[in-house]
Amino acid sequence: MAKDKVKITIGADPEFTFCTGLGDKVLANKFLPQENAHNTGGEQNPKVGCDGHSETGEFRPSPQACPLSLVKELEDNIKTAARMCTPEYRIQGGYCPNNEYTGGHIHFNLKSTHNLTRCLDLFVAVPLLMISNPKSMSDRIKMSPRMRGSNGNMYGRLSDVRKPAHGGFEYRTLGSWLCSKPITAAALALSYVIADAVTNYNYKLDAKIYERYMDFEKYVSCDKTYYKDIALSTFAVIKDFPLYKKYEKTILPLYQMICKNQVWNEKRDIFLEWGTRPVKDYKNKIISSKDKFLKPITNHKYKTGSAGINLYVYGINDGHSTDILITTSTLLKLFNKTIRDVTISNRSPIVNVSQIGEKVKEYRYGIGFSLEMRKKHPDLCAEIVQDILRYNPSVF
Repeated sequence: MAKDKVKITIGADPEFTFCTGLGDKVLANKFLPQENAHNTGGEQNPKVGCDGHSETGEFRPSPQACPLSLVKELEDNIKTAARMCTPEYRIQGGYCPNNEYTGGHIHFNLKSTHNLTRCLDLFVAVPLLMISNPKSMSDRIKMSPRMRGSNGNMYGRLSDVRKPAHGGFEYRTLGSWLCSKPITAAALALSYVIADAVTNYNYKLDAKIYERYMDFEKYVSCDKTYYKDIALSTFAVIKDFPLYKKYEKTILPLYQMICKNQVWNEKRDIFLEWGTRPVKDYKNKIISSKDKFLKPITNHKYKTGSAGINLYVYGINDGHSTDILITTSTLLKLFNKTIRDVTISNRSPIVNVSQIGEKVKEYRYGIGFSLEMRKKHPDLCAEIVQDILRYNPSVF
């Protein structure tokens, strides 16, 4: 162990895109200042602004000595952005929302070394690969000419590092983790734990192990079959890092998502995900069929709604080969464009049903969940209902 520990600070400038309630892209400079993203001459930039061009915005929280403090700073930045646009607009993250390439860049006040960047690749980038949307992740790396350097290196590749003039380094491999608040906290905490182990406790990753397991082409193609065992094996290693116990509760949700084969939702509204949009309580009526597994969903305290929509929530019997049934084409359009883009299980996630019973027709809007969804994923069901209420299918 080093005699004098280095005081590590962690920062970030995660990117995002704006869109309408139906997912149509809106330029970031409609709402945000478009100055140079990086400080010059000691001037302080706003906490939110365009990322050097008109399409994407970025948050610029102050660097912190604790990753959880950085999460709090980000939350304040997101609240600021929510006040800069009207409620019909939302923001998205991930790797490639609305065909724009967004990154979750992480900054350290440290010298960039091969050992540290390779540790970030193995212990952070690989676990995040496992919960990412494969197509958007691959597209970001292969099809982002605006960020490709003069040496031809691809943006978002493994060990993608930039060294700014003011010192330290910026790790640019990751997509914009903002689309999930728990994963934001996990990614920042995990990166900090790793930086501490390498910098203050001389942890060294065997170069031969890195070269043996880190396959560039499989990373670019987001090959989860290849990387799953590797991702889970990293968990056994990081548990021995000195700061792991301090941030264990923050990091665990990432590995739990991997074990459950879950994928973060790039269509998730970041304002809604972080609870930063000022909301108004509307009178909505949720009617449900009699099913004990529906109670956690229908009794959920929803934060906002669509000014009086009646939504019928019901259970699907095991005879159906789907997890979710949508009753009208309007609601299906809303669901596809604004709420989810991931397969929830191995079964087909959405079916539009025109004749599903008089009870559903009576209330115009209805959504049915399979028994597996009701029993194992009631929180996800409630999240979907919340989004339907918030985006108000009656206006589309």
